[in-house]
Amino acid sequence: MEKGINKQAAAVGLAFFAALFGAGNLIFPSYMGLESGKVLIGFVMFIILDAVFSALGLVAESKRPDQKMSTLVRCGRPMFVFTTIMGQFIGFLCIVPRTCATCFEIGIKPLFPEIPTLAFSVVFFIITFLLAVKPGKVVDIVGKYLTPGLIVLILIIVVKGLITPLGQMASEPQIDNLFAEGVIQGYQTTDAMGAPTLAIVYIVGCQAAGFKENKVMSKILVKAGIIACVCMVVIYGGLFILGAQLSQEFTPDAITSTALVSVIVERLLGRIGLAIFALVVLLACLTTAISSSSGGSQYWMMYTKDKVKYEFYVAAYCIVGVVMSIMGVNKILAIAGPFLSLCFPPFLVLIVLTLFTNKIKNDNIFIAGSYGALVFAIIQDFTPLGEMLPLSALSLGWVIPAAICAAVGAFIPSKVYRDPVWAEELGVEHTKGIA
Repeated sequence: MEKGINKQAAAVGLAFFAALFGAGNLIFPSYMGLESGKVLIGFVMFIILDAVFSALGLVAESKRPDQKMSTLVRCGRPMFVFTTIMGQFIGFLCIVPRTCATCFEIGIKPLFPEIPTLAFSVVFFIITFLLAVKPGKVVDIVGKYLTPGLIVLILIIVVKGLITPLGQMASEPQIDNLFAEGVIQGYQTTDAMGAPTLAIVYIVGCQAAGFKENKVMSKILVKAGIIACVCMVVIYGGLFILGAQLSQEFTPDAITSTALVSVIVERLLGRIGLAIFALVVLLACLTTAISSSSGGSQYWMMYTKDKVKYEFYVAAYCIVGVVMSIMGVNKILAIAGPFLSLCFPPFLVLIVLTLFTNKIKNDNIFIAGSYGALVFAIIQDFTPLGEMLPLSALSLGWVIPAAICAAVGAFIPSKVYRDPVWAEELGVEHTKGIA
């Protein structure tokens, strides 16, 4: 039995890692290396906010495998609506356009600088629209084999960079406050927000494979989360080192994150290697754009009760994608930043609390904690009072207030119980769904 659990955990962990790791994830750790040199504090925070919390999101969903999106079940309808809509809005403004911009800047521009950004974006999103409307098997096939291919290519690049270093790492960082930069870059990957949704897919798969007991399910997903986290640390660590090897040659102002990746690949693999890498990145970005626009469109159809056709939403994603992508990756990240700084804190609080949902009886802990995180994230980032918050210099000014709010919530009796386990134990009515 234990062997079967380990095998299933390995399969889920590798699938989870492959699903989270896209072409966009290339740009953050290498650029963090360029900014940091030999100093690791920013990279550590990046790993925590991305890899660790993504794994925790997977584990959190295993605590109540019979409930879909249990991470958001106990926070109440307003917070549920805010978090999910903001997540979709970020996909609309950031994730989908970023696939095209990343692809162009990493793969196309270095090889074919004469191709206009707008022309490439239009063609990219026409293909995205056609395949998102009628995806067929080609998208599944490309998605199934492409990410592993991309990861193998990255491992080859990393090993080559370790054997023949690109340069010497700078002893001192090139920017101030690496800690806060690591937090912000961790937000930008958006991986932690996607983890609970992916967890539902893996829970269903595990149940279909015969692993139906909650304890067994939790064991599988905990091990899977550890495997995925280790894979991320290895890949991100390698990319960080490659970026750091160029920290004495380039300053952050002198090169963009996407251009840095192109320089690394070309110097290690040559022009032919860069061409192969560009093709893989192109297909990977296209697959991500198709799946993200398709999934987002299905969400909006569900939310609006099918009043608008699916094709309209896909077209909206593609049109906005064209407009946003021509701005370039850096501007897209800058626009997405304020939305992510609002959405991530309550989401991270809910992930942490859901890890202990089997012991927390009072829903108000979830509600107060998530609202506290949201309110103080607003204060930190958008008001002069933010400087007065403890840890605000580290971009974590919301953490202590959110913890205090959650503690206060524990003393407020819960009138509604969204968790059927505690509702039954306490002898009160269970409110189905998000109330």
